[in-house]
Amino acid sequence: MKILRFLFFFSLSAAAIYQLNIPHGNIPPLGKLLNPSSGFWQNTYQKHKGENKPFHGLEQEVEVYFDQHHIPHIFAGNDHDLYFAVGYIMAGQRLWQMEFQTHYAAGRISELVGERALELDRKQRRLGSITSAEKTLQKWMGNIQVKNMLEAFTEGVNAYISELKPEDYPIEYKILDYAPEKWAPLKCALLINYMSATLNLKEYDIENTNLLKKLGPELFNMLYPDYIEESEPVIPTGTPWEFEPLPIPPSYDSIVFLSGKINPYDKTPDGIGSNNWAVHANHTQNGHALLANDMHLSYRLPSIWLQMHLNAPGVNVFGHVILGAPLVITGFNDSIAWGITNVARDVADWYAISFRSETKEEYLYDDNWLRTQRKIEEIKIRNEDPFYDTVFYTHLGPVVYDNSFGADNERVNLALKWITHEPTSEAEAFYRLNRAENYDDFKEAISYFANPASNMAFASSEGDIAMHVQGRFPLRYQGQGRFVLDGTTSRTDWKGYIPTDHVPQILNPEKGYVSSANQTSTASDYPYYSYHTSYEFFRNKRINQVLDSLPEATPEDMMALQLDSYNVLASMALPIMLDSMPINELSETEKEVFLNLRRWDYEYSTNSKLPSYFYRWWRNFRNALWDEVKMGNNAYYYPRHNITLAHLKAELDSSFYDIVSTEKNEGLKDILLSSFQETIIEIAEWENENGDADWYKYRGTDINHMLQIDPFSYKDIMVSGGHYSVKRVDPVVGASQRLVVEMGPEIKAWSAYPGGQSGNPGSPYYDHFLKDYLNDQYIEIDFFNRPENAGQPFLDTLKLSPAL
Repeated sequence: MKILRFLFFFSLSAAAIYQLNIPHGNIPPLGKLLNPSSGFWQNTYQKHKGENKPFHGLEQEVEVYFDQHHIPHIFAGNDHDLYFAVGYIMAGQRLWQMEFQTHYAAGRISELVGERALELDRKQRRLGSITSAEKTLQKWMGNIQVKNMLEAFTEGVNAYISELKPEDYPIEYKILDYAPEKWAPLKCALLINYMSATLNLKEYDIENTNLLKKLGPELFNMLYPDYIEESEPVIPTGTPWEFEPLPIPPSYDSIVFLSGKINPYDKTPDGIGSNNWAVHANHTQNGHALLANDMHLSYRLPSIWLQMHLNAPGVNVFGHVILGAPLVITGFNDSIAWGITNVARDVADWYAISFRSETKEEYLYDDNWLRTQRKIEEIKIRNEDPFYDTVFYTHLGPVVYDNSFGADNERVNLALKWITHEPTSEAEAFYRLNRAENYDDFKEAISYFANPASNMAFASSEGDIAMHVQGRFPLRYQGQGRFVLDGTTSRTDWKGYIPTDHVPQILNPEKGYVSSANQTSTASDYPYYSYHTSYEFFRNKRINQVLDSLPEATPEDMMALQLDSYNVLASMALPIMLDSMPINELSETEKEVFLNLRRWDYEYSTNSKLPSYFYRWWRNFRNALWDEVKMGNNAYYYPRHNITLAHLKAELDSSFYDIVSTEKNEGLKDILLSSFQETIIEIAEWENENGDADWYKYRGTDINHMLQIDPFSYKDIMVSGGHYSVKRVDPVVGASQRLVVEMGPEIKAWSAYPGGQSGNPGSPYYDHFLKDYLNDQYIEIDFFNRPENAGQPFLDTLKLSPAL
């Protein structure tokens, strides 16, 4: 079926190629694309069939066994050969994806698709992506093990590239009509920027500053608090802090109200986040610790993750690798398992810079004029002359926004201070983590991990569990970083970092489990200031509720919880909304929906309309409630959903219930009624055009190819779940993988992800796991320490040997 979809795409006329979202001048030569000897016809799945390939630089033979799911199990005699093979195999499965996402991180997409990507590339360059990656790489290369690993991986990738002829190029190269370039270790460091920009650059300093100016401090702090008392933090309330905290820097009232408008770059989609938890051996049915992890990232094809099994002296690890890095990011080995979620923590601040003149050669700092560093960014554009962008660097970081980018006048100049600009040691962290044998090893390994900050769940074969809120966090004064800061004084600078042994952490808690779902890290008694605009509030409550109810947890319980589609927000908000409705003012059609919502079980069921009605009603209600917050073209955002819920539950006689655009002084019942009636009309109109508003269709979730090529994508996937369930599913975001591990004497593990091992749309392994994923099924992982101990026959084998 996949090959039919693949061929269908290329049977279309030349006009249909326009649908690739590539401008006319960048359409590849069709003769080259359709050439039977070098075009897309060559991109079909080919087995290795046990071949033996010689390579210079290898020290010993490497054996690669592909299981029934095309997962490679790589067995090598030493680290160098292992990571050479990882590079070679990874490139064979996902070369184009590896290169494209590092081009994205480096601000080089215009080279491939033309001027339409120029603003995207300018943003990446202005964020300092290449500069910070170079610093990080320099630090990595200072560790001999990491240096050797990266160089071996690079050799392996380039060995694969050197084998390719134009007819062998992955199909995306042919569509965009370009050739792969040699890999370099810098590209591995660029992945840190790629991950960090996705996970920890979702700040709202500019929006908060605008809102503070509009609302005033009292109202702003009520609607946008920096801590929610009803939260269930990652590290439970009451956990003792077993350290002597550093002195907190003195506060400084430094808010700078902007003298113009800024158009901030797009934030990452709502829904980016994850779940993880671990259950102690004493609380499981089989007496073995359990770990579960599902990371919520953008749905896309080829899939974000690749599964690999790496074996060499000192390491036997299975898990998910990110394309372009040679280490398992989340997974397990013979002794431990670990899973990752994103920490809701602000690690990026904006500073208003005061330049001495329009030349921007000097800026004011502590009553002195300091010189900027000027960097000319050459952005190559396909079929056009390069674009040269001048970026000015201060001691705080690059000036991202100025009158040439994002700001509407020359008085607005904002520099970014971002943790990603600091060199960090993630490669060493995961190198050690892949080899960790117990909790002490785990703790030592993650002490090298700084960015992007992650909630690290741990489980061991000894039965232990733990959770660490791991990362490098600035030492802040109270409130620092919520708003645009004054860049003319050292009083607003970061005053160092929180020591790694002061990060929130817990080992073997009495309740028998640890969990995280992007909520606040700690209760308010944590001695260091922590802030984020987007604390998760609902999924974590459901996870804890279910784990509390399991006296003896099983792997099946862990899978069921990952697939739990209960709408936590609806369960808390809908009864209040329905009880407050004047039912006598409803039409018969409206009353029918009202009564059905009364009977709803709050499940995001695939074929139910009720999640669609609640989603739209809640959205309309929020729009009506917070109309006073709107700021036209100025950057702003609504109060978060938990604040809306708190407002609803408080039953206050609030001025926010009044709709600004009407003469009537509305109350809660008025806006609930009007937003409900608006919802009935909108869904009826939607159904007239699209058919029944079943949840999966109304939500409209797609898994798109990275180039938005429809025949390589899956539209309107039929899957349950939603934004407020443990099983998070949004229009473009969902569980990019699922993993459950039981840490017994014989380790058992199960996984699922929405795609497959291959990046080739013509391969049956491009979407091999997708059917199971959509049907809430898992595959059992075949994990072994010797090939002869494998639990199933191998699909294919490959041997890499030293060249004679």
